[in-house]
This record gives sequence, C-alpha cells and structure tokens, in this order.
Amino acid sequence: KAELPFALRPGSSVGEFAVTTTDGEPLTTTSLTGTVAFFSADCAACHDTLPDFLAYARAQGRDHVFAVFGGDEPDTVRALAEVAHVVTAELDGGPVAAAFRNTWTPALYVVAGGQVTATAGRVHELPVPAVR
Repeated sequence: KAELPFALRPGSSVGEFAVTTTDGEPLTTTSLTGTVAFFSADCAACHDTLPDFLAYARAQGRDHVFAVFGGDEPDTVRALAEVAHVVTAELDGGPVAAAFRNTWTPALYVVAGGQVTATAGRVHELPVPAVR
C-alpha cells in the first residue's frame, strides 16, 4: 500500500481554526467530532469517491460529518451539504486545511477530542462507525 501524504496522523492534534459553513453555522476545532473530508473540483479521484462518501456520510449522520470543498461546483457542494457541514476552501486551502496541514484531495480524517484518530484516502478505509 502506498504511503499517503498525511501530515497529521492518528494521535496528532488538529490546529486551531474558526470558520463558517455554507449554511452559516460556526465551526471550530473544538466543535469538530467525526469525519472530515477534503475534496476539490479539479480532482478526478474526488469525483470517483464522492458517491461512496455521500452514502458513508448519510450512515454516520450529518452532525458527525464535515466536508471542505475547493472549486466552483455548486451541485457538488449542494449534494455534500445534504449529508455534511460544508466549508468552501479558498485557493490556499483555507483555515481548515491549514489546521490539518492538508495539501491534497481526497483526504479523509476522523477526529475526536481535537485529535486525529484515523486517516484514509478512500471511504472504504474509514472506521465504521467513525466515532463511538
């Protein structure tokens, strides 16, 4: 299995951030418990992963799923917002990507208590349920 470029690994602390979701909800490091996914519009693997992620997110429950999306794809953002709290990313990745030191997509993390508990490049590699 190829080594994926995660800067934060299980046991690592997530950096501090404060953002607003596409639904106007505040989101901070301390309010983050569950699965965090990073996707981008110009990423073929992201589009391949999206149907599996949407199904996974539905099963986990919206309160425990967060998605950071870069690029201009309103339909994708709408689909994600049905099952996750969505933050749109600026060109530099934005504050959530900086807090995770994440520079690639798709990237999936599970977070509890401000720490990463799991990482994955594909949905089938995530623990189920993500948070106990």
